Amino acid sequence: QVEVRSRNPESQAKSTKLDNIAKFDKLLDKLGIAQNYEMLISSMKQGLGDSAYQWPNPVGYSFYLREITDDGGPTQRSYVALYAPEAKKGRIQICLQARAILAATEGLIKKFASDMGSAFISKSSGWGEIWIDGNKSPSTYTDALTKLGQAISAGWKNKMENQAKTED
Repeated sequence: QVEVRSRNPESQAKSTKLDNIAKFDKLLDKLGIAQNYEMLISSMKQGLGDSAYQWPNPVGYSFYLREITDDGGPTQRSYVALYAPEAKKGRIQICLQARAILAATEGLIKKFASDMGSAFISKSSGWGEIWIDGNKSPSTYTDALTKLGQAISAGWKNKMENQAKTED
């Protein structure tokens, strides 16, 4: 006889989420930027609004927005993430997926990056990044991060409205 135990995907996801949070909290403490990072995340969440889903990973948080797949089903798609890689010693990467760049427009993203004293770097594969200093006062970045989140959210909402119109 063989005993087979089924894995509960929900409890596995909770475990992974909790593990990721624990690992990331430890990293933030090590880097000494936990409080600053929380304020930056709060600004991004405020800008993206209630539609955004926040997911932890061992080096940061990603934000997802719901989309409809080609076959008509709902799915969560990553738009933006704030990463704090240990090797960068407190520098934070604002990673923008191609869909976020389309939603907010590259021109606006460049303006927000400039407002944060940084630059937007577009990658050949379609995504882009902005680097900021997590050791600086979060107030240096919070307004521009909120506006970036608002621009992404507005573009996403427009995309969803247009998608709904074409389905009618």
